[in-house]
Formats: sequence, C-alpha cells, structure tokens
Amino acid sequence: MSDSIHQLVSYTEAHAWLVYLLAFVAASLESVALVGLAIPGSAIVVALGALVPSGAVGFWWLTLWSCLGAIAGDGFSYWLGRHFQDRLPGFWPFRRHPKLLGHGERFFAEHGGKSVFLSRFAPPVRGAVPLVAGMAGLAAGRFWTSCAASALLWAPAHVLLGVALGAGLTLTGLVATRLLVLTIVVLAVGWVVVKASALALRHGGHLLAAARRRLECWAADRHGWLARQIQSLLDPAQGEARTLALLGCLLLLAAWLFLGVLEDVVTGDPLVRADAAIYNLLQGLRSPSVDRLMVAITELGSGFVLWVLTVAVVLWLLWRRAWHAAAYWLAAIGLASLLGMVIKTTLHRPRPAPVSSGWDSFSFPSGHATSSAALYGFLAFLLAQGLGPKGRTAAVSAVVLLVALIGISRLYLGAHWLSDVLGGLAFGTAWIALLAGVYSIHNKVKLPAAPLAAIALATLLAAGSYKILHGMPADLERYAVHQKESSMTLADWQQGGWQRLPQRRVDLAGQLEEPLVLQWAGPLTRLQTYLTAAGWQEPAPWSAAALLDWLSDGDIPPDFPVLTRLHDGHAAALTLIHAAEGDGARQARWVLRLWPAELRLTTAAGPPRALWFGSLTQQRFRRALDLFELGFERAPKEVPWPLLEDALPGSRRATRPDSGKAGQVLLAPIP
Repeated sequence: MSDSIHQLVSYTEAHAWLVYLLAFVAASLESVALVGLAIPGSAIVVALGALVPSGAVGFWWLTLWSCLGAIAGDGFSYWLGRHFQDRLPGFWPFRRHPKLLGHGERFFAEHGGKSVFLSRFAPPVRGAVPLVAGMAGLAAGRFWTSCAASALLWAPAHVLLGVALGAGLTLTGLVATRLLVLTIVVLAVGWVVVKASALALRHGGHLLAAARRRLECWAADRHGWLARQIQSLLDPAQGEARTLALLGCLLLLAAWLFLGVLEDVVTGDPLVRADAAIYNLLQGLRSPSVDRLMVAITELGSGFVLWVLTVAVVLWLLWRRAWHAAAYWLAAIGLASLLGMVIKTTLHRPRPAPVSSGWDSFSFPSGHATSSAALYGFLAFLLAQGLGPKGRTAAVSAVVLLVALIGISRLYLGAHWLSDVLGGLAFGTAWIALLAGVYSIHNKVKLPAAPLAAIALATLLAAGSYKILHGMPADLERYAVHQKESSMTLADWQQGGWQRLPQRRVDLAGQLEEPLVLQWAGPLTRLQTYLTAAGWQEPAPWSAAALLDWLSDGDIPPDFPVLTRLHDGHAAALTLIHAAEGDGARQARWVLRLWPAELRLTTAAGPPRALWFGSLTQQRFRRALDLFELGFERAPKEVPWPLLEDALPGSRRATRPDSGKAGQVLLAPIP
C-alpha cells in the first residue's frame, strides 16, 4: 500500500495539471443535469484533496479549479434552461422521466432564488435546479451571484476534507483498517440518530395529541380539584391558566436554584471551590479587545441604565393611565434591588477583586444579574401579553440573551463569582415570576407592545450609549486584571509555611482530586533541568500523527501527548513524563504537572523566589475493542518518592499534621 501511494504521488508531481483538469471536469459534470447523477464529482474532489499533504498538488490551485468547474457546470445547465425553456420537458429523457425535473421544480418553488445556492449541497437536485432556474427566467445577475457563492463554499470544504484524509494516509498506513472501522461506527450511529429524529418528528405530534385526548377523557370523568385544573389547562380558551401554570413552574425552579446556590455559599460546598477555579480560568483568557466588549455589555446592566429605563417606561405607563402596570414595574426593579442589597449586607461575602466600595463591595448575589433579570424579565412579560406566538418568542429570546450576556460579562471581568451570578439570575427570575403571576390575576388589560418596545429600545440605546462612551475608560481601569500574590520568607516556608499551599488539586467543577506532592522553590527551568537529567521528558504536543499513534497496532510512543488538567482554573506550567511499570497494563508512565503558587519566597540576599507545586499521577494504557488505546490516569497508592528525591538535591519530605503518608509533601528548595 505504501509503495502504491508513493508511485501515485510521484506521478501526480510530474503531471499536476492532470489533477487540476480532472477536478474541473468532475465538478462541472456533477452540476450538469442527468450527467451529475452518474458522476460522483464531490467524491472525486475529496479524493484529489488527499494528494495535497504529499505536496504533489497545491491546495489553492486545486480549490480554484474545483470552484471554476462547479460554476461552469451550473452555468451550462442554466444556459440550457434559458435557451429551451418550456420545450425542454418534451425532450428525451425528460419526456419519459418527468420526475427528473419534478424534484428540481419543487425545490425551486419552495426556496426561490436561494435554491441555486442551497442545491449545491443537496445531491438529489444539484443538477436539476440550475436547469429549472433558467427555465423560470431567474435573473442572470442573481443566478451568477448565488452560483459563485455556493461554489466558493463548496470547493474548499471538499478539498479540506480530502486534505484531512490524505494527512492520515500520508502519516501511516498501519491504521487504515481501524480508521475505516471507526468511520463506519460513527456513520452508523449518526444514521440511527437521524432516523430516530425523523421518526420522532413524524409521529411525535400524533402521540402527543393522543396523550392529550386521553388526559382530557380522564379529567372529564372526574370532579376533583386536580381534574378541574387539568381541564382548565387543556382548554384552548383558557390561555391565562396556562400562563399562570408556566409562571408557577418558573417560580419553583428559580427559587429552588437560588436556595441551592445560597446553601452552597453558606456551607462552602464544592460550588465555592468551582467559583475560584472558573474565576482564574477566565482571568487567564482576558484580552484588551474582549475587555472593551464585556465592559460595554456590563454597562447595559448598570444602575444608571436600568433606572433611566425604569423612569422612561413608568412615564409612558402613567401617560396611558396604566396605574397598576406602573406600580408593578416599579416594584420589579425597586424591590429586587432592595432585597438583593439586604442579602449582600447580611452575608458579607467579599468579591473576587476590589472593584467596588461600601455595601456594594459584597458579592452575593450579583446586583447586575439580579436587577437585569428583574427589570428586563418583567419588560418581556409586559411585551409578551400584546404579541403573537412568534413575537413572544422573539421578545423572550432577546431578553434571555441580553441578561445572559450581562451575567457572563460580570464573570469575565472578575467582578463576581459564578455562584453570585447564578444566585442573582435565579433570585431575579423567581421575583419576576411571582410578580407576573399576581399581575396576571388582577390585571386583564393588555398593553400595546409596539410603542412599549419602541420606548424601551430607544431608551436602552440612548442610556447605554451614553454610559458606554463616558464610563468606558474608568471601567476598563476598574475591571483590570488583579494579580493576587503574597510573600513569605524562605525560612518560614521550610519551617511550616508550606502547609499554606493547597493539599489537593481542585478541578473546574470544584472537586478535590489527586494530592499535590511536590513544592519547588526556584526557577522552573532549573527544576526541568534536574528532572530531565534523571530521565524525565516533556510529552509531545497533540497532532494528527499523535492521534494516529493512538490507533496504531504497536505500543504507544514514550512521549505520547498528555491531556491538560486544570488546578483552580490554571493550566499546568510544566508537564513531564517518566516510564513506569505496567502492572498488568500494556504500558504505564508517571505524569508530573506543576502549577505556580500565588506566593513569593523572600531571602536575606538575592531576589524573591517563585514557588511551584505539583501533582504526580500514573497513566496506564489498555487496548479497547482491539481498535485504540485508552489511557487511565489516577493518583498512585504509593508515591515513587525516589524518582523525585534522587533527581532534586537538597529535597526533603515533610508530613502534614494528623495526615500520615497521605499528607506527605516533597519540599525542594533550589540549592
């Protein structure tokens, strides 16, 4: 197989123009009516793309000629339709097989001018639609624009797919069978999912209708309170009852979420550890351009914007003499803000960074999230009452998106913990569900949605723009990344200060994982030098070749890549591996990861030293289904201390009080 590939590559290198010609012809013929049914142009272009990784043909040249061929084929079919028009169905073979044009005509009637673009990706009608477009007299400019746009997307997509397949074949031929098996499995699973979805869409409506009829019959035969409520909910004329039921469910779910988050915050459950991990992860992803975007979004949930919007809407409501609606509108934002402030000052939970002062320096729940969910949520409720089904969906979706973005901006800017935002959103949603339910019972008048939406949108744009333009510079400085770092003397660290560092790794969900068994005081490069001399090495980076090794027949290479593991949201600064005994596995190795500590060690002479801590796990590989290797990584029952002690001069083991061997840590100050 390898010799055949090399011969093919050598030939195409000498005759590359034949490849480009074949791509042009295949793409052209596939777009011609009737001919395209027999010519697998897409498959040919993908196959030719597999020659790109070898260097035999150029990616851009192959893409260009494939694109030109697709345009030429569509153009020829379009010309045929324009030239012959109504006479074409009378010609052979359309006269004997009218279905050949029928599918294309239905597709064109359904999608209009867009069908020329869409048909490129629909093989059954690919050749017929350009023909039908010409017969229907579609304007030439519109046709060529759609045709070129579809070809510019179709050609690189198929060539890139071929490049991916060719990269695998070029790297190795050992895994072709396994790749084929896995591909078949994936395609089979995909086919089952598609068929199941189609059956659900086809029969789901009938099943739901049948279930509703049975429920109606059950309720009609009974006279209890539950039966009356079910009849009311199922009655098409009782829309109000369904609204109240929906609001009631929303109230229960939001209240349950808020109380659950509040309990975790008070008791310090894993959610609190996840708070710190997610905070550190997001602060490591900060960039100036995204900072400006997130500050702009967070301004839309600021007190200034929300209160300007509140005043504008309440004035409109008073002008319309909607006294009750105005009172509920003021209660939505006023009481939500007041209750949120009471909870803040009661819990006294500090923010992750000092971005505010006074009572606003407390963190739980997020004021932005609470007030935004309350105000924008009640606005969506008022709008939904005067809108149809599609309008209600659009209004609610827009509000949910805006409030979610405001919550995300608070997390990204480091102004709140995750639990603060979740608690604020849940509290605001529960409050609005309660308020909206009471409003629905006592107020039957529906407000006109169009003027209310216009007033709210205009005010939001005006107040938001003003706040963004005038507050952006100060808020960029206010929400700048805050570096948390403390110091300790080297002597204090050696005499017990090392216990201030975490004992176990904390994953992104806040769960405690493997022990942190090493603390190193000094440059990370020096540590790597010592360990490399003792047989440790860096794993290879992830690549296509590494993935193929994962599927190969032989043993996993010693430097096979290692999956990333986070501690408190931080990625490991250094990862090293060392061979280990298999203990029944095909292969095994030790994996050492190190993270930076937010602590500097000072000495009487010389600059402060960085402090690092690390975990040690054992990774074992076992073959699954005789197709690929599975790597299992876990903390060892017995830490192989000599692997580290022999490599690090001056290191010593220390034990945390009342923890025994489970709390042992290797302290390794630089000599």
